[in-house]
Amino acid sequence: VFRTQGSALRVANMAQAPVLFYSGWFCPYAQRAWIALNQCGVEYRLEEGMVRSDEITPGALGYQKNPKLLEANPKGLVPTIIQEGQRPVYESLICVEYASDLSKNGKSLLPPHPADRAHARIQADWVNKNICSTFLPVLLKREPEEQLASFQLVQQNLDTLSEMIKGPLYFGDEMSIVDVALFPFLYRIIDVKMLEHFRNMTVKLTPKLETWYAAMKANPAVTSTLQDNAKLLESMAQYADGTAQSAAADAVRSGGAAHDA
Repeated sequence: VFRTQGSALRVANMAQAPVLFYSGWFCPYAQRAWIALNQCGVEYRLEEGMVRSDEITPGALGYQKNPKLLEANPKGLVPTIIQEGQRPVYESLICVEYASDLSKNGKSLLPPHPADRAHARIQADWVNKNICSTFLPVLLKREPEEQLASFQLVQQNLDTLSEMIKGPLYFGDEMSIVDVALFPFLYRIIDVKMLEHFRNMTVKLTPKLETWYAAMKANPAVTSTLQDNAKLLESMAQYADGTAQSAAADAVRSGGAAHDA
């Protein structure tokens, strides 16, 4: 059930790769860490940390978690990264920074100047709270008025972010933690068309965001993490019908936000 794979970008000897990456093919938070590891040239073993229960038993809800992931991270959440001989690292944006710290090709996802690095962290957190966390309620909320309000927040905050982008990426030519924080969610909106499919709502990108999106999607570090659109749609059906069993879904249903999970 739980598959181990090599890096899609770097043909590594899996038995010797010093970094173990627990992911979930359907999870946008795990995709952040996956992009970061690729961008920074880190050799790793990719192992599925969880699978959807309905992949094993049709109609089943929730997720089956890899026992080895639960040993490393009792919350059983992906992404989780383990460097040989070191303690596990988890939480998606922290994993992105960790991948940058482990960089093998000289690329960093944080700018060199301390003030700019602090700004990047602030902006990645803003994206996480104001765009990514407003995306899920569009699907999870039961009342049409609540769904529309969340959708309008997504659109409004994307427009606000667009004004901050230097171009083509957030800080210019180099990918940063801000870009990595946003892309998995915008991919699900633009290419997978989750909001159109489940809620008949269409996000419009500004020309600057269209340029940003095209630049990110064309990067090999990103391309190798993309999954089948139909499968991704299927994976989110349980959010749209209100049956999802996940920490993020529970947080939203209880009146909180996905980033509180």
